Amino acid sequence: MLLQTACSMQQNTSNPQLTQQRWLAWHQQWAGTPHRLGGASKQGIDCSAYVQKGYKELFGVALPRQTKQQSKTGHAVSRKHLRTGDLIFFKTALLARHVGVYMGDGTFLHVSSSKGVTRSSLGNSYWKKNYWKARRVID
Repeated sequence: MLLQTACSMQQNTSNPQLTQQRWLAWHQQWAGTPHRLGGASKQGIDCSAYVQKGYKELFGVALPRQTKQQSKTGHAVSRKHLRTGDLIFFKTALLARHVGVYMGDGTFLHVSSSKGVTRSSLGNSYWKKNYWKARRVID
């Protein structure tokens, strides 16, 4: 089961493979769920709710609900120093922001407006062009 005590979860977050396994199991539960702005359920979810729910269930970490506030959580990390579980942010329009979870292999989990909950490559030209910043929530 994905749920564990917050104490034991915090102790295991420094293991990138374990962190990746947890996120992949979480992702499988949500894969294909459609995007819905403001949504937070299997009927439809947005990017910030997906990240918020994942961090809460997997690691016992409470994140803000909105991407803007999530982008100020934790501490900044450069793109070349990304680790599995880091939050990655994109500027997708003048005032629009998007968040996903880096998976440590050049990919990230997120909620696409067209594909719903999915896994994408940071090498994709769209994501490369719109990359904004990354934050590390758990060291």
